[in-house]
Amino acid sequence: MLDESDMVILNEMRKNARVSYSTLARKLGLSETAVRKRVEKLLKEGVISRFTVETNLGFRAIIFASVEPKHSCGEVARKILELKGVEKVYEISGEYDLAIFLSTKSYTDANRTIDAVRSLNGIKSTYTVAILGVHY
Repeated sequence: MLDESDMVILNEMRKNARVSYSTLARKLGLSETAVRKRVEKLLKEGVISRFTVETNLGFRAIIFASVEPKHSCGEVARKILELKGVEKVYEISGEYDLAIFLSTKSYTDANRTIDAVRSLNGIKSTYTVAILGVHY
């Protein structure tokens, strides 16, 4: 079960995964060792699944895609992950089956990737939105 200190650690690490244990310790009023143990526990329990880099190459978008019923969302997602500029793919509920996060140098590069997604076997339809800003 996560307590208030765990939530502070997670929120701070979402903003900056490289935040030091000593900085977190000062913010929480705990020792650096206590913070390190909490982070290790969060990793072991799978609350923190990985540390990563979020990119912004100049143009970012989210592509929502519907997958034809006879195709596996997982298989289609794996194909999509191989395309240039695709950062991650989420299986989602609702009108669309996949949310594809894209970061490219330009809208022209993004359009190439969007076209590549649309041409994949198993994709029924797509809807794309440009990301105008990110707030943490």
